[in-house]
Amino acid sequence: MKEDYLTIGRSALAVGAWEQARETLELAAQEEESAEVFEELAWAYWWLNDMAHVFEFREKAHRSFLEKNDKRGASRTASWMGLDYLEYKGEFAIANGWFQRAETLLDGLEKNREWCLIKTLKANLSFRVDKDIPKALMLLDDTIEVSKSIDAMECLMLAEALKGFVLVTVGKVHEGMELLDEATVLALSGNSGDIHMITTTCCFLIDACQRVRDYDRAAQWCIRVKEICKRWRHKAVFATCRTQYASVLISKGEWVEAEEELTRAIVELKALKPASVGMGMLHLAELRRRQGEWTEASAIFNEVKAGPQSLSRAALLYDMGEFDQAFEIIERILRHIPVHERTERIPGLELFIPICVRLKEMDLAEKSMIELESIANELNIPPLHAACRQAKGTLHHGHGNHDLARKELEDAIDLFEQLGAPFESARARVVLGAVLVELHKHDLAEAEINLAIKSFKKLGAVRDMEKARQQLKELGLGASNNQGFTRRELELLRLVADGKNNEEIADTLSISLRTVEKHLSNIYEKLGTSGKSARAHAASFASRKLFKK
Repeated sequence: MKEDYLTIGRSALAVGAWEQARETLELAAQEEESAEVFEELAWAYWWLNDMAHVFEFREKAHRSFLEKNDKRGASRTASWMGLDYLEYKGEFAIANGWFQRAETLLDGLEKNREWCLIKTLKANLSFRVDKDIPKALMLLDDTIEVSKSIDAMECLMLAEALKGFVLVTVGKVHEGMELLDEATVLALSGNSGDIHMITTTCCFLIDACQRVRDYDRAAQWCIRVKEICKRWRHKAVFATCRTQYASVLISKGEWVEAEEELTRAIVELKALKPASVGMGMLHLAELRRRQGEWTEASAIFNEVKAGPQSLSRAALLYDMGEFDQAFEIIERILRHIPVHERTERIPGLELFIPICVRLKEMDLAEKSMIELESIANELNIPPLHAACRQAKGTLHHGHGNHDLARKELEDAIDLFEQLGAPFESARARVVLGAVLVELHKHDLAEAEINLAIKSFKKLGAVRDMEKARQQLKELGLGASNNQGFTRRELELLRLVADGKNNEEIADTLSISLRTVEKHLSNIYEKLGTSGKSARAHAASFASRKLFKK
């Protein structure tokens, strides 16, 4: 009778009938306790998100396999136990202990699926926790070779996906993405029946896409994985995928949808997978930062105890004008990321350059720019080229090379627009507006800043919108800020405030001395001043009222 229940329970698991599987397998356990029943019962509870029972039955299965001297079964359950401790409890030391136990049990046996599984899990631990890239790649290469030789397709796709992800991290994007594509096609081709391995493989691909900022591709795979999780009714994996999808939506400027996904995902993860809540919360903090909800963003960082390594926290401090604190955080982050982890260093370098420019640390900004440009040229992907051009534009602006800054920023904006990154595009426009003013292109400057304001308003980026409007006032741009002066008169007033004489003004604006004098006469009349003090009064008025520094 026990065999019938076990067979029926396995059949129910195969089609996603989790409740039926649990009930049937519990009947099997009542008839006769066995390692096989405990192992399948643990999976039934895993799919039902009942982790307390998962740990209970995995341990029972492990002991029972040992009692019958089934080392492969004992190793298999030890491997999954270690992964559960890692993913659901975040307990790395205990996870490593179970992984070591799983590996030891296979000593002396021919290489098999269990050997491939534990090697892949240990490679993941080496990569994520120990940061030992060579060891991780060595383990994965061995696993891929053995998986092919014994026709272990599930192990092959997982190992290829993880190797592809590691390669993307160290900057070998094209090689890594090819492996990820192959692994994902294998996962979704129907040759694999392990839904856990399928979703994990797809998640590696999505994460890699986000790192290289291929948001359209990431969004497509997020939707596909969500469909799979929904069909198989696994809420924890579904919630994890939701946080990834929300991150993509944030980057694409679809903030309302992103907030809906994050709100639901965080509630589900708190109940089902507490160790994974932090990432969802950090994505929410990043959204709040972009929206200008600084107080709430700070509160979220404190709630999840995001340490000084948090890039989003540094970005928030930069937005708030706390450049010294932001500098210290980014410098620390970059110290702890090895230079060979190329894609890992990109976000830190990207933020570090404008911070250094703000603090007049131009040598550091130049050094960081060289590294970022080197990575961009090596990876040769449009999103990174856009970020690189924006950083170069900011750096040229800091050096006073306004013509070069203009070209770089305009190219960055064009790329951001093509890539569908409205927030980054709008921020680049604000910097471009300041550059254009320095080049005496006031009409163009006003147009760029107004476009930025329009984008910020549509996105809901309140603080950035306010800053852009304030910039219009400080630059003396906008119809409501010109105090009744024409555009040309404002240009003259700026130059007068800068201490330029009439000849210099004529040369700068490519107009005649007579035209300069005529404009100045009109300006003095509007200010109600005349005589020898008129010019000084106009310069003082422009500095105080129109072009405050």
